[in-house]
Amino acid sequence: MKNFGGRWVLVLVLVLGVGWWLLTPPQTAEQQQQVQALAAKKGAKQFSNQQFKKGKIPYNTGITLTGKIVQTDAADRQNIGREDRIVVLQKGTRYQVLIACDVHLQLGEMVTVYGTFMGLTRADWIEKG
Repeated sequence: MKNFGGRWVLVLVLVLGVGWWLLTPPQTAEQQQQVQALAAKKGAKQFSNQQFKKGKIPYNTGITLTGKIVQTDAADRQNIGREDRIVVLQKGTRYQVLIACDVHLQLGEMVTVYGTFMGLTRADWIEKG
């Protein structure tokens, strides 16, 4: 009889948890994109060319690059997307970027890349313009 009350509490917690899960609407694609963008931008810093050259950027650091797409390994240069590599020209220096987000880009576009430095930059979010 002593555990009987504890069992009811456990059942009540489970029922409330399942009910909350069922009543919570799923995120829309737009909401998921907003969450992804905020996560990529949080803590992203801009580094100088000298910091890159001297190896002063720790791995897994959030970074941001702004520049023009001047090169890609995409088969269709006007349809660049996830898992393609691009080269971004920022202030006269070229940076290699691996696209790890859903985006559609074209050679020659201006972009701002928010990503993670891993020897090259993994783009977690890219904004055009």
